[in-house]
Formats: sequence, C-alpha cells, structure tokens
Amino acid sequence: MKIDAHVHLNIPKYKDIKKAAREVIREMDACGIDKAILLPDNQMNVNSHIDEACKLFPDRFYGFGMVDPKDKKEKILKDMDNLARKKWFKGIKIHPRTQHFTLKEPGVFHIARHIASYDLPLTIDCFPSFKFIPLNEGMFPNAFDRLAKENPTTNIIMAHMGGHRLFDAFAVARANENIFLDVAYTFYYYKGSSVESDMMFIIKKLGSWRIIYGTDYPAIGIREGYKQFGKLCDRHKMSAGEKKDIFGGTISKLIHLRGPRFKLSKKDKMEIVNLYESRLKKHGASVKTMEWFDAKQQALRFAKLSKIGKLNGKSILDVGCGFGDFYDHLRDKGVKVKYTGYDLSSGIIKIARWKHPDMHFEVKDILIDDVRKKYDYVFASGILNKKVSDNMSYARAVIAKMFELCKYGIALNMFTTKVDYADYEAHLFYYLQDEILRFARTLNRSARMSRNRPLYDYTLFINKR
Repeated sequence: MKIDAHVHLNIPKYKDIKKAAREVIREMDACGIDKAILLPDNQMNVNSHIDEACKLFPDRFYGFGMVDPKDKKEKILKDMDNLARKKWFKGIKIHPRTQHFTLKEPGVFHIARHIASYDLPLTIDCFPSFKFIPLNEGMFPNAFDRLAKENPTTNIIMAHMGGHRLFDAFAVARANENIFLDVAYTFYYYKGSSVESDMMFIIKKLGSWRIIYGTDYPAIGIREGYKQFGKLCDRHKMSAGEKKDIFGGTISKLIHLRGPRFKLSKKDKMEIVNLYESRLKKHGASVKTMEWFDAKQQALRFAKLSKIGKLNGKSILDVGCGFGDFYDHLRDKGVKVKYTGYDLSSGIIKIARWKHPDMHFEVKDILIDDVRKKYDYVFASGILNKKVSDNMSYARAVIAKMFELCKYGIALNMFTTKVDYADYEAHLFYYLQDEILRFARTLNRSARMSRNRPLYDYTLFINKR
C-alpha cells in the first residue's frame, strides 16, 4: 500500500472541504497513491476540516488530530480522548511554529505520554523557517532528544526531517529508536543541493524502516512529489524493500494498518482440536494432554512467562489456556490475578471450568472471533508449536492480535531451531529466532527473547509501555 503521510487540504484555494478533498484524491489517483494522511497545521487545516474530509472519503483518508500544548493538562488529555473516538484518528500532530511553543513546553510531554496509551504516534513539525515566528533551539531537532528519552514508548515523527538541520535529526534518531523521520517538503525545497545526497545517506544509515514518505501537499503536488522522490530513490539505488518501507510500510506499522488478518484454515484448526481432544481421551486432565513432557517442564515455562511484569492484581488473558494450569501456577506462587482463558477445544474448556468454577473460560479463536476487551497482560504457552500450513503467518497473526489485546505486554513461548536433530518431531514446528524477533520489533522495539534452558524453546516478551 502506497501512502502519502503528510497532506493538507487546500482550503484557501477551493473554499470547500469536499472540493479540496476531491482534488487530493485526483492527484493521488494520478500517481497510484492508495491512502493519504491528513494533517492539521493550525492555519490552513484544523481538526474539523480533517473530520469532514475523512467522513466524506473514509476509504482514502486517515487523519491526525491537533491539540494545544499550552493548555492545561486536564484539557489536553480530554481533547485527545475526544479525538481518539473518531474512526479516522491515527495520531496527534503539533506544530511549534504555528502554535507558538517550544519542545520545553510541559504540555508537549503530557501529549507524548498520553498518545502512548493509544499506541499511536506523535508528529511534530521540524522545518527551521522564520516564516511565522523567530525560531530558537527549542524547535530544532536537538530538542527532540529529551522528549524521546523521557517517553521511550512513544513513537515520535520528526516532520520534514529537520530541514537543513537534517544531520542533527539523524543524530537524535540514531540515539533514540522511537524517533522516525518524515521527508516531506525537504526533498523538494532543497532540490539540487547537497541536502538531497545527505538525505539518502541518512536513510541508508538509519534504515528505511525509520523513514516516512510525504509531500506536504499543497506546498508540493502529490503527483510531482512522488515522481521527484521516486527518481531520487532510484538514483541512489534504493532496493524494492527500502522503497516499500518508505512509501507506506513504516507509517502503516505505526498506525496499525495490517490488511486482512490471517486465519487458520478449517483443516488446520480441525487438526489442532482433534489432536488435543484425542489426547484428552487418552490422558485425561494431564500435562501430557497439553503435549508437555512433565509438570516440571511446564512449570519452568510458566515461571519464564510470568517474568513479563508485576502480575499481582492484574487482569490476564491466557490464549490456548488448556485446563487453566497457568492460573494454578500463579496462585501457588501467591500471585492473585483476574484470569480469563480461551481455547479452541470445547472438551478442554469443559474441564477447565470444572477445575476452576470461579474463573472465566471460553471457546474462542482470537483471530476470527470478536475479541475486543483489553487485558493488562496476554499470555500463550505452546499454542504455536504444532505444524500448520503456514506457521510463520500464523505466528505473526497471533502475536499481533495478542499485542492488540494487551495494555502492558505479552509473553509467549515457541520451539527454536536450535535443537538436536534427534529431538525433532515431524508434527511440530521450530521457529527461527531472528525472524520472529524482527517481526516482534515492528510492534514495539522493546521485544526481546529469552531461551528456556535446558529446554529447546524460548520465550518472547513484548512490553507496550
């Protein structure tokens, strides 16, 4: 999907939001741009303009809302919460030059902290220009460093890549993995200068997954900008993968555009259910039904999962819960939780309910059932180990959905390829750790792995805050 992530409606020219929006779409269609993100700037565009345009053309536009960092904290948070109720809302944009503030303003930190609770990005204008007010260092790239360090789980987009101060932007981004650089307008304004080659150097050094394409329309035409920046990428031999990141991939991950969800085929799902229910008939309510060697190994895995955070008093969801043994493990350790368990097997859930009449168990598939409630922590133990038609897609879908359902973090375990050949079992799947970790870090850079020694598996942890 190709996205222009920095677009304004040309209200001064067209006077009418519908006409202005249609002109944007005409330009998008002329160069194959699928979606545009409409940004307010406190002058040409305000929140009401974004709201109307996104309602008129919801299949082509997403929007960022704007709040005022100079307001009191209570008003800032209330305004953000009201914006978050809009279907089009994908983040917050603030503009130091037009809103007349610097990044030292306390309200900026309130905004950064609160937008992290929605797991959406904060875009901040950073194009040094004396067009509106005299500038100072509080608006330049170096000022982003403190904001990023004090809000490490907030994804911050530095709009315009810092303009002619782009190497300062690069230094700040290298020091803070939650800083992303938007190339809008800078590539056009400095065309023919050394800034062009400097931009490409920075993109290569920083990594395309930290770069976001946008035009700053109407300062530059959408079609013209796409053509110019595309040629610039070609001259500097950007790979197809790098272009995919820049022209939509990076921003898609930040605002959670993932396309159609993967789901297990009926055949795969039936085989999983049949496997466990046949083992249930053979072993009864035993760890062997769950395909674990013994209770000691199961306890080792549970102990590892519980290291995600302080669980006492928290709500947890156990995906593929089996008989609710993870709840028993936590209870025996003196950890009190509000526990919910989901499993694909009705037979397994029936026994789980019998064993734990005060806990909540349901037959649910989180990839296809309507599961929206969020839990403090979400866990899964062993559910990805059985071989299916496409294990990597299955794993990515499960991990992404678990992360969507959590407030604080997720933990799950899976088998590793680092296993003695003699211990491989044909019906099980063994995952490449680097491949899983690479995907997990597209959800949050906090993702980490820990080997469950002496077992041939590992635990993946992803914290949200």
